[in-house]
Amino acid sequence: FPLNGVPGFTQGNIIGNPEIKPEITSSVEVGLEFGLLKNRITFEGTVYSNRSRDQIITVPIAATSGYTTQTLNAGLITNKGIELLVRGTPVRSKNFSWEFTATFTRNRNKVVELFPGTEQLGLGGFTGGAMVAKVGQPYGSFFGSSFLRSPDGNIVVDATTGYPIIDPEAKIHGNVQPDFLAGLNNSFSYKGFSLSFLFDTRKGGVFYTRTRSLQEFLGTDPRTLYNNRQPFVVPGSVVIDATGKYIPNTTAVQNAENYWTGFSATTAMEHLINASFIKLR
Repeated sequence: FPLNGVPGFTQGNIIGNPEIKPEITSSVEVGLEFGLLKNRITFEGTVYSNRSRDQIITVPIAATSGYTTQTLNAGLITNKGIELLVRGTPVRSKNFSWEFTATFTRNRNKVVELFPGTEQLGLGGFTGGAMVAKVGQPYGSFFGSSFLRSPDGNIVVDATTGYPIIDPEAKIHGNVQPDFLAGLNNSFSYKGFSLSFLFDTRKGGVFYTRTRSLQEFLGTDPRTLYNNRQPFVVPGSVVIDATGKYIPNTTAVQNAENYWTGFSATTAMEHLINASFIKLR
């Protein structure tokens, strides 16, 4: 629709809820502010703890009801963190001044509860995994496939083919929450002219790269040139012997050109992008 100029309507798969209540956030916050040297240097600091309950979310329901999800009040999410600000004027004269402002924020987020009987809700899916809200984890965690690993963290491979074994249990691969945010702004003024610039940084937090997955699948990622695409032993890999022990692997992957194609989604989940560099899991 529209078909031949005739509008049409379809029934959605989300059922509403006339008993929805407002989402409530309670917060405890303590702050400190002071200045030194006639306020040439000032400091502001805040410590906070927030609890958000009765969040309005959609949860899966049996498709036999005629719908697949329903809007409900569910969930409890906590946020705890600190905010710091330092402002100073190192130089102040008749014609010239230099001022700076430095900021630092750090937040720790956690999903405490979801709808009764639900431990995990999907927030969006992609090849090889999904972003989820999972009890006990930060909001926006990545959940998906990974390679089976030994207790020491080594990849476990098939003793016959040398190929990594996919872990039958999907795992959390980090979350989008940064470790901290920080910034430094400098402002220079001279006889009515001013110049300012900002340094801004975000440390930590991961996101999934579908580009990496496609590059590996198509063989255009530089990593697919490993060992010039000749047979190779997966670095640091192990096999499980007849007694159940983990021993070093010596079996080489023979069909090396198809190695990345076969595991593109899994390797993309295991090699999530952290800030501007690749974080090898």
